[in-house]
Parts: sequence; C-alpha cells; structure tokens
Amino acid sequence: MAKRPALPLAELRRRYDALGAIEDMAFERTSIGRCATWAGFLQAGERYSAAIRSASISEHELAHNPALIELILEAWPGPALPPTEWPRLEGMR
Repeated sequence: MAKRPALPLAELRRRYDALGAIEDMAFERTSIGRCATWAGFLQAGERYSAAIRSASISEHELAHNPALIELILEAWPGPALPPTEWPRLEGMR
C-alpha cells in the first residue's frame, strides 16, 4: 500500500466486504481483477483511482462494477495520472 486511503481502514474494509465477490470481466484481465482481494485492493487502489480519473480506463470496464469504482475514487481522491509516452522500439520511427 503506497498511500494510505482517505477513509479509515476499518470503514474501508467494511464497505469493501459489503461489495461481495469481485469478479473480473469475462475474457479480460483488468484492474478490477487486481482488486478482487482485500490485499490487492489496497495495493492497486491508488493507481487504479488515478487511472480512472485520467480517463485511462474504458467505459465498459467502469460500468462492470460501479460500486467498486465509486469506493476506489472515494478512498484515493486526487489528481489524474500524467500522460506517459509509449516506449519507442530501437530503430523504429
């Protein structure tokens, strides 16, 4: 867990558990799957929150589990991720 969530851990855990089983999208590996366990949620939540706010997550993924998305954004408020360049392959232009 890089940055502590804005919510008290006991409250966050209670609300996380209330979401029930978190399943990734069929035939896809997304950040939702990384949040399927409490430990994964704490580890991936901050980065996932920033990615959501920077519009790096598809609408399809956001619609898959809106309650999880809402909890992540509330637990890790803050700025969007800065844009990053794609790595260039050597010898290609």
